[in-house]
Amino acid sequence: MNKKNLAVVLIILIAGMFYSLNIKPGQIGHLNDDAYYINAARWFAGVQTAQKELSSRSLGFAFLLVPVARVAGDSLLPFRMVSLLFTLASLWMIFLIFRKKTRANTFAAAGGVCFSILLLTAFNHMNLIFSTMVMSEEAYLFFSLLALWLFIRYENRDFSYRASFCQALSLAVLSYIRPEGFLMAFAVFVILVFSRRNRDALYTVFFFILLVLPLVTNSFGIGSSLDKYLNELLFPMLYAGPSAVLKTNSAYFLKDISAVSFFTEVIRSRMGIFEIYAALVVMAVILLGLWTAVRKRGKTASFRSVPSVFAVYFVLYTVFHMIWPAKGVRFVIPILPFIYYFFFSAIDFAVSGSSIVSRRKATVFFTTLILIVSAYQNYLILITPVPELFPETFAYVKSSNKKEDVFVSETADRFFLKTGVKTILPVVYTSPDDFYYFLIKKGVTRAALYRNLLLSTEYKEFPTPSAGGIKRYAMYVKNTW
Repeated sequence: MNKKNLAVVLIILIAGMFYSLNIKPGQIGHLNDDAYYINAARWFAGVQTAQKELSSRSLGFAFLLVPVARVAGDSLLPFRMVSLLFTLASLWMIFLIFRKKTRANTFAAAGGVCFSILLLTAFNHMNLIFSTMVMSEEAYLFFSLLALWLFIRYENRDFSYRASFCQALSLAVLSYIRPEGFLMAFAVFVILVFSRRNRDALYTVFFFILLVLPLVTNSFGIGSSLDKYLNELLFPMLYAGPSAVLKTNSAYFLKDISAVSFFTEVIRSRMGIFEIYAALVVMAVILLGLWTAVRKRGKTASFRSVPSVFAVYFVLYTVFHMIWPAKGVRFVIPILPFIYYFFFSAIDFAVSGSSIVSRRKATVFFTTLILIVSAYQNYLILITPVPELFPETFAYVKSSNKKEDVFVSETADRFFLKTGVKTILPVVYTSPDDFYYFLIKKGVTRAALYRNLLLSTEYKEFPTPSAGGIKRYAMYVKNTW
């Protein structure tokens, strides 16, 4: 093992020990999504048979957890280790990808840039949080990097069915984990065509369609999540209009990118009105880096295929989350390596007239600065205790429930995970009679509800803080019923 590989292994080991410090009791269930993944994995593994609520989110990550569900018993720690392993594997993939491509890029300090991307991604505060949570972000990051690594690996080789199938398989797994996987697939297909690798593109598309067909058509009969995602995306677009949706969401996601990648939540909370201006500056720098990374110097009409895949995917992913109703800083995690890649490309372009030593110093300076800013945020995360999640309520339910009980709760996945009692999710209806009929039809015997708006007639203004099913739509559509 050479010195560079040894250094990467040490960084990954240190990151792994660092992430493990954030494993605290009581963390699972706070997001509700993690409870869903565990419940679904246990259902697929045959460990539990009561809670078959499989259509609310993507099933790919739940399938990855099935082997763990079969052997973990009641322990939640093994589920968390899966995310940890995916995070550490992603760090290795970052090294493999950017090590290869920075050699051919215009960076003066290729190795330094590679290690900067690795360090900043590894010690980003969002990876500290989600590396030990039972969430799909880290698995999605790994498989997206794997898909890109396969693209790089077969870039200059002759066509082979094996290469096309492996590429399609990685993209299909990515699409099963999160719908954004289709964006990566589109980016790969586009660049294959523009690179005149038409045969590779044709067979990769062919294999990809075959592999994702069960997801699209719900061939397994377990509740496809794709239609749910499409409905969530199209409803506000059709009823509020693309401009209203774009205006509402674009500012959120641009600010999330700058906060997660550079400023952290601590600084963000003190920026006030200047946050949006800082976010626009950051995005301008990233776009400059994107352009300089893609084009060949002296040949502006030409492009480099691998950075172009990064660029197309980054643009598609960013635009997608500018119109996607759901918000959350965790959605920045899958594009963190590309943000830093384009950022350092812009920095290199800005100091391109300087000496190699000066360019290296610029890379080291910005890497150190961002790590220092992140350090305080990470410190706060590690020392902040996890609030207890209604222990008295869950203990009472577990001790007093009857075998035939069915609960209704806005956090159905969390409620079932904590109590073992079958729980359904309430939906939004236009009248009290319809709502109560829904409860009777589902056999609901007990309820655990917050004071959220469950009747559509209660939605007068937007945005609404409700956790009800229509909350994302009400952000864009002023109800007129």
